[in-house]
Amino acid sequence: MINRVSHPLTYENFKTSTAEQESKITKLLENLYKGKRIIKLRNDPTGVNHAIRLDNDIFKINVYIKNIGISKGNLRYTEGYLQSLTNILTRAKEIAVQGASGTYEADDKKMISKEVNALLEDVVAIANAKGPDGYSIFSGTKIDSEAFKVTRENKISKTSKDGAGPQIIKVEYNGNQAEKKTEVYNDIHMSNNYPGNVIFFLQNQNIISSINTNGFAVKENTKIYIDNIEIGLTAGDTALDIVAKINESSAPVEASIDPVLNSLSIKTTTPHQIWITEEKESNVLQTLGILTKNNDTKLPPYNLSSSTEVRSRSIFDALIELRDTLYNNKEELIGSRSLAEIDESLKRLLISVADLGAKENRLDRSYERISKEAADMKEDMVQYTDLDVTKAITNLNMASLAYQVSIGISAKIMQTTLLDFIK
Repeated sequence: MINRVSHPLTYENFKTSTAEQESKITKLLENLYKGKRIIKLRNDPTGVNHAIRLDNDIFKINVYIKNIGISKGNLRYTEGYLQSLTNILTRAKEIAVQGASGTYEADDKKMISKEVNALLEDVVAIANAKGPDGYSIFSGTKIDSEAFKVTRENKISKTSKDGAGPQIIKVEYNGNQAEKKTEVYNDIHMSNNYPGNVIFFLQNQNIISSINTNGFAVKENTKIYIDNIEIGLTAGDTALDIVAKINESSAPVEASIDPVLNSLSIKTTTPHQIWITEEKESNVLQTLGILTKNNDTKLPPYNLSSSTEVRSRSIFDALIELRDTLYNNKEELIGSRSLAEIDESLKRLLISVADLGAKENRLDRSYERISKEAADMKEDMVQYTDLDVTKAITNLNMASLAYQVSIGISAKIMQTTLLDFIK
């Protein structure tokens, strides 16, 4: 191959060479300025793919870490209220023991009943407590309303000149039974609340219908829901079939046919308030006397038929009864049912506090594990994206030196004339 020997050709070659060197130097300077090895996608496509994947994973883990922090905060806030509730019930138990001892006169018990009334007010205040976010703690996921509705009445003042003002006579749950769950890792969710219809209930709830089940049969396929558990019913199912299907489901209840009334009975297996509904077009539980007619106009747990017998007791019921039995000097009730119910409430609260502590420990372990995972990912990402500064400076110096040498040599060559080539 024959090359032409002329300055224009040499100049073009010089321009191409110096442009490449300048581009290399510019890239090295840009990398040093930004501290990154990859500035543009074309710099390292494979490295970019790894970096994007790691960046997405790190973002997700940071969300999980934030969720864990929020969950721990909610649990600790709840724990504080449960500890306060435990202290209140401990004091109520002491009062019940004193009231049942027979050492106090009737007037003394009336005075003590005022303290129980104050304790009841404190329990209601805890039940309707709001978290740091301003939302109700014990109302399930119905967080924008008070967990419990309180009914007051001038009950004592009607029969006594020294009676107090309006007192609590009934406390009804106003929330729902749903748990607030937070994702703390890939598809791993943890509840961080305790619905009030669980925490403040101390006995299994038993719902007994007054309707005889003889001759009953489901007319068409339908579904009923107990504590949000779906239970499918088939046309032709008898009351016994319904009992069997309820008991085979995962709902925390036990169904049976009442031996006296021959009616449907549903009882919880753990103390809580039952949530019962059925499909809008269904009337199975209405016909069986469990739900009120046109039950879609009322929401659980207040959609039960008025003819049902509902047996359940809450912490509020126990304290209301203790207050009233002290005031009315009924020692036999103070030392039997009131004391036993308060003692049972304390046991259940301690179980809840222990469960809460176990959740906190699990969150702590999850936090440690995924924090280390995030640190490892960031370290891996450095290998793909961050710049080795020492190596980059060395490469920059070498490129700059090569550039200067190239310019120097080219300058000398450009001084050569045609006569120099034909000597």
